Amino acid sequence: MKNHYCTCLRTAFGALMTLSASISFAQTPGTSPILTLSTAGLGISYGLTAELTSHFLPGGLQQNINDYLSNNPQTATQAAAPSVSLQAVPAVVQQGGYVTLSWQSNNAASCVASGGWQGAQIVSGSTVVGPLTENQRFMLSCSGANGGSGALAEAEVQVHNQNGVSVDLQISDATVAPDRSVELTWTSANADYCVASGGWTGPQPVSGAFVTPPLTDSATFQLTCYQGNNSAVAMAAVDIRTSLLAWRAPTSKADGSPLESIGGYNIYWGTAPSNYSDNVRVPPDTTEWWADLLPGTYYFAVSTVDGDGVEGAMSAEVSVQVK
Repeated sequence: MKNHYCTCLRTAFGALMTLSASISFAQTPGTSPILTLSTAGLGISYGLTAELTSHFLPGGLQQNINDYLSNNPQTATQAAAPSVSLQAVPAVVQQGGYVTLSWQSNNAASCVASGGWQGAQIVSGSTVVGPLTENQRFMLSCSGANGGSGALAEAEVQVHNQNGVSVDLQISDATVAPDRSVELTWTSANADYCVASGGWTGPQPVSGAFVTPPLTDSATFQLTCYQGNNSAVAMAAVDIRTSLLAWRAPTSKADGSPLESIGGYNIYWGTAPSNYSDNVRVPPDTTEWWADLLPGTYYFAVSTVDGDGVEGAMSAEVSVQVK
């Protein structure tokens, strides 16, 4: 007979994503279970934490939960996801110039700026940024209220040097998983030579391409091109996207007796609800697991395996969207 263990599960992802639901319940002997379900979704730039918590499942309680949700589908309704647009005018300025950033969001509760500007912003508005001395990428991340997922908008501004020297630096990916490489490509005008700094170093040709070694940390790449005493600078950044799955282990069995030993945990995930195409067994002293996820929507669940090798019931499912 399969034991009913409920492994409490939370997720923390370094990219924007959505937590589908948070379930908690309690039961008094001789009564029906009291169950509540609320959605919770957070979206912030370069970081998110969300938690899904439930008590240990007595025998048969999982079926009662399923029945409750089937008869009360309105409890699982999620808030509308936010959207955001960002525009920089003008898109090309001379060194020392200013740009006006304008943005509009829908279904958003808060917004946070990053890249060429920083800090909390109102959900819709405009501001003047400058003086600019180098190419800039302006980013705005807006999170939804009552469970909406996160939205991200970007606007790039090219800064030209009045002395006629200019350089443009592009990066193949702005976010990658650990131990992945990115490609840098660049072109310049009226430059005799270029020098790399920041995440790469050394002299570079006035135009070219460069593939980085596998990256373990976020990095900013800078390229300065020269003609005599005149110069122009361009920058490009990459963020390392890591995905952390964490859980709290059960301490008792379905009948209330102590869970004396844990043999390990099975982690299941896939791209469709309750349809897990991948799984991995982790040791019993593990309560965190790093996942290398490409962009997409994923569904996770964790089960406990006791010291006798008997696998308990899966935790409630968590869905995340990696962008």
